[in-house]
Formats: sequence, C-alpha cells, structure tokens
Amino acid sequence: MKRKLPLSYREIQRIKLEEFERFFSRLPHYQLYMNHLGEVLWLSEQEAEGQHEFFLYEEPFFRKLMRKWRLRRTVRLNRISPAERELRLRFRKYLEERYLGEVQLETAALLPEHWQFEVEEEELLNIPIILNPGLTRRGKMLAGIGIAFLLILLVGGLWYYFQKSEPHGKLLVETNVPVARVYLDKDRFVGYSNKVIHKIPPGQYHLSVTKNGYEASPPDTVIRIMADSLAVVRFTLNVKRSHVQGYLKITAPEPHSRIYINRKLQGMLSENPVIALDGGTYAVRVEKSGFVTLPPEENVTITPGDTTYLVLQQIPLSEGRRLSGTSAGVELGSIEVASNVKHARIFLNGKDSGHQTDYIFAQLPLGRYKIEVRKAEYQSIPEFREVLLTRDNPSISVRFVLRKKGERVQVVTDPPGGKIYVDGKLMGTGRLEEELPIGKHTISFGAIPGYNPPRKRVIDLREGRPVKIEVRYFPRMEILGGVDRYGNVIVENCNVETGYLLPGRAFTASSKNGPEIVYSKELGDYLWKLGFAFPYRNPKGNDAVKLEFKLPRDLGYEQKFVLKIYAIASDDRYPLTLSPRVDISIKFNNHILSYYYEPESIKEVKSLEEAEWDITPYVKPGLNELEISTTDKNNVYYFLKKMVINNLPAME
Repeated sequence: MKRKLPLSYREIQRIKLEEFERFFSRLPHYQLYMNHLGEVLWLSEQEAEGQHEFFLYEEPFFRKLMRKWRLRRTVRLNRISPAERELRLRFRKYLEERYLGEVQLETAALLPEHWQFEVEEEELLNIPIILNPGLTRRGKMLAGIGIAFLLILLVGGLWYYFQKSEPHGKLLVETNVPVARVYLDKDRFVGYSNKVIHKIPPGQYHLSVTKNGYEASPPDTVIRIMADSLAVVRFTLNVKRSHVQGYLKITAPEPHSRIYINRKLQGMLSENPVIALDGGTYAVRVEKSGFVTLPPEENVTITPGDTTYLVLQQIPLSEGRRLSGTSAGVELGSIEVASNVKHARIFLNGKDSGHQTDYIFAQLPLGRYKIEVRKAEYQSIPEFREVLLTRDNPSISVRFVLRKKGERVQVVTDPPGGKIYVDGKLMGTGRLEEELPIGKHTISFGAIPGYNPPRKRVIDLREGRPVKIEVRYFPRMEILGGVDRYGNVIVENCNVETGYLLPGRAFTASSKNGPEIVYSKELGDYLWKLGFAFPYRNPKGNDAVKLEFKLPRDLGYEQKFVLKIYAIASDDRYPLTLSPRVDISIKFNNHILSYYYEPESIKEVKSLEEAEWDITPYVKPGLNELEISTTDKNNVYYFLKKMVINNLPAME
C-alpha cells in the first residue's frame, strides 16, 4: 500500500524549483518568465509570443548568485530521505519526457520499479513555482552569510558603477494594447511597452513593437536615445485582418481568470478582449481559483473573418449547494435537480412538481423516482433519469443538458444582390433571417457581375447563440502599369513614376535620370531599360520604377492579391564590367519579394519572362507601393515591360 508523501507544501515547492532550475540551465533557448502573482515558468521565445500572462524576468544580482550557488550544489540522492529522492526523480522523469522526448539513461537507471508514495502527477505539476519557496535551516544560515558578503560587494559595486559607468538613456514605448514586445534594430528584444526601459546606450535605433494577433502602426520608426534622458514613442496596435483567421470573444464575470485554448495558457481574460485564431475547432477553458466555471470546458468553432462569442458563468465555491449524507436510520432523502438552462419545469414520476431548475427536493420518502425536465423549444438530454433513494444513499444529485432545437441566423450581403444558400439551398437574396436547426450549416453566396464572391462559411449553430454574418463582395480590379507597343506609358487604377535610388535614400522621381523607354529589336517591342542612373558619378545610383495605388480604408475583405511582372535581363553589361551579374530589387510596401528572383537572359529565352508573387499578406488599406530597381550588385541592363496586380477570390 502506498504511503502519503511526508513533505510539506513549502518543501515540495523548493524541490520543484531546484529541479526545474537545474534542468533548464542546460537549455539556453529557454528563459525565465514571471507573472504578477510571482509564479515563474521557463519558456522559449516562441512560446512566450503566444501568451500574455508571463513576462521576461530580469533576474536581480543577488538572485543570480543564489541560483548559481544552488546549481553548483550536488544533490546526493543516497543522502536524502526516500520521499525527497522519489519526488526529485518524478520531476526529472517528467522534464526529460516533456522537453527531451525520452528519459535519459542516467535518470532511467535511478527510477524504481514502483513509486512508494501516493501522489498525483497532475497535482505536482499544478503546484506553482515561486523564486523563494522557503529555505532549510542550513540554507537559511548559508543565505545569511551570503547576504552579508553580497552587501559588501554591493557597496563596492555601487561605488564602481557611479565612478566608472557610462551614461545611458531610457525609453518608454506607449501602446493602446498593453504588453507589446519592444525591439531595437529589428531583432534586439529590450522589454515591454508601457514600462520604462533602462540602460539603453546613446545612439540612433530602428524601433518596432510586436504583439501576437496585432499589427503596429507605424510598423517601425527611427529614434535617437540621449544620455540621461527619457525618449517617449507611441504606437497604435490594430487587430490583424487575415483571410484565414477568425476571432474569439469570451465573456465571464471574473476578469482575472486564466484562458486555456487546447490546454495551452493564453493569458488573463482581462488582457485578451479578442483572441485571433486560425479557422477550426478549439477546446476552451476559463479558470480562476475559488470559482467554478460553467460549463467547465466548451468546444468552439472559429470561422475565418467572423467573431465567435463565448459566454460563461462563474460561481464561488462557497455558494455551491451540496447536501451532506444523513444517518443510516432516516426514512427521508433529497434530490438536487440542475440543468444548464435555468427555469426548466421539473417532473417527478410523470407529474409536474411545480418547481423549476435548479432546485433541491428535501424531505422526500425513500424510494424510486423518475425525473424529467421540460422547457419550450428545448430538447432534454437525457430524456429522463431514474434514481433510487435508500438509507445508504439518501442524497442524490442529477443534472440535465437542454439543447435548443433551433436558433436564429441573420446573413446580410453588400451589395444587397447576393444570393444566399444554406446547405446548397437558396434561402434569400441580399438578406436572410431564419431560425435554423441546431448543428453545422454551410452558408455560400452566388455571383454578382463585376465582383468576387465571398468564400463559404461553416457555422456551428448552438442554442442561445444566434449568428449574424455580414459579408462584402469585393470589386474585381486590375492594376496595370507598363509601356505600350508605341512607346507610351500606360496606367490603369494606379500612378507610375520613374526615377532612381541612391544608397541610404528613398526613391527620387526624375524623368531625366530615371530609366528610359527603348525599342528592343530582339523582342520587337518598347520597354523600360533599367541600369545605373549617373554614369559619371560615384555612387552611380540605380534606375527605379515606382507604382502606387489605393485601396478602401475598410479592407475587411477576403481577397487574394497577385503581382505579375513581365521583364527580361539584357545581354548588355555596364561599361568596364567583366562577368555579367543580375540583381534586381522588387519591394511591395517595403517587403522584399525578390530574394529568389533571378530573371532569365534575353539570349536564352528570346521573349519576356512572367514572374508571379502572392502579395496578400502585405496589401493594406489606403496607399500601396511597388518599387522595382537595379541594385549596386547588378551590372546587366534590365528590360521591364509591365506590372500587373489582380485580386482573386479567397481560397475556400
């Protein structure tokens, strides 16, 4: 028979901290994170991006020394109690299986055939790790000696710091959504928004912020940090719009509850008013200590482009009504009847009891009872329950689930001429308001001339959750900039400028120094000829073509945007160059598209080459810019015929 683990809660916390610290000290890509309750976790940077409760912990000097002391101290398993030995081995087995994929040979050799002490692994894992869970008597003595020594070092260190340290600046990044990650020069993480970041060396930096599910406006900016001063910068974070993402909004009474999606912590409810998720079905739990959430777990279906609403109840544990058992000699019992939908009428043995859920029937004679609950427009699961009250079991609790037979669905199209189909059946034009059976339904839309139809929507209709869908048809468009067969510039739905680029400078429009329009005998057509901009200067600069177009500010449409370029590399090299090299820069809204683009040579293909890119992730409301230019590495002339951008219906 297994024995109860003879260790206090504090001792378990201390042992867990030591084992976790020792394990993660060998995994340099994991860092220590802490939440506002003082609980810590070790997370990789990718895991940290997907949550909002834990923040990177800046370890104090004393804490670092204490940790290094603990890591150097060898835990001799043969000199500790059997309970502590078993607990440490349990933690080591879990960590190696979870993060290394298997138990290491050294640990496997120490594991017993059977555990001696009765303890649930889930219970151990749910014990929070804090950085000061309590010390042993020997640990307290050594800690006291260490603190005295460290105080001496601190005084000397402070003197040295103020005498020798170089001046630094401070930075405060303000965002409308809290806890965004702050980066300098694109990849140097320095802290979080809405909190002063200290010890930044003076100088000029590219500043950017990121937060999962949001886009920053502006995307980045240039700042200058001055010594002994505070720089303040503000960014606006907007929820990402994606043709593959939908949104989940959770409503519950306790804002400081934790959200778990597919068993992964997403952060606090107060910090996640809207959660962006890819389309699919997710298991959602909301938990808070001291409260019971109803329902405990709910499966929700996320439809790209739509918002799913989840409303939950939370009841304090002190309010839960439970009846204690009665003695063996009683002749009366009790039945508690509950349901997920309140105010359903309760029937006992086929007769209306006159009461509604939730209700406790006390003082019932012992015996058998058939229980039913009924509510208009709802189906009871199960249809009834039969219970038996006996002297040994005088108190019974039963629960029913009521499912609504139908729920209201509203669908509106813009423009209003779109045909609306439900499960392949035409149900309306422009607008649909119907009550549909509970369950999954496919909503599709007919064509409107001159527009791309929206993609199909799959809804999982549930009781108490009416669905409202507003869909917009996006006009078909073609954005074109090029040179016609007579040597004239042609544009459709856009503006085209020619000019040049110099190192470190933005595009400069110029008809004199930009690319010229020439006639190619090999192709039998007129094209832009791109090379260097200034033959007698250093730097020579690079010819460039810039195309601009605008999209509606409300770009909540499901579209795919494709860029096509018709061009070819010339056989002519720049003067005084030996071997030919083609290096063309293609940027769309400052995103480089040409990493793997190497145009064919006219000598090899004898015709224009068509190159294509999916630019959907980079298209934005308002002004969009396409920039094509030669680079400093390029030494072969480049012929450009035209640039075409089309919008296509979103993928189903």
